[in-house]
Amino acid sequence: MFKIIGADGREYGPVSGDQLRQWLTEGRVNADTQVLPEGGTGWSTLRAFPEFSGLLADRSTPPPIRSLPGQ
Repeated sequence: MFKIIGADGREYGPVSGDQLRQWLTEGRVNADTQVLPEGGTGWSTLRAFPEFSGLLADRSTPPPIRSLPGQ
């Protein structure tokens, strides 16, 4: 379970790791979102948690730019 600081500066949670993964895929949280694990004593960014690294890696590389037909 985790608590997060939302973009509005408010604290949310506790939420599960699965919920955070869903929010990550929806763009509701990102690598810089402040996260506090249950029982933790300090806030860290989401990127500091190895359990989210796979999803963060997928989001860190932008898709390639393709030229439009006729250009």
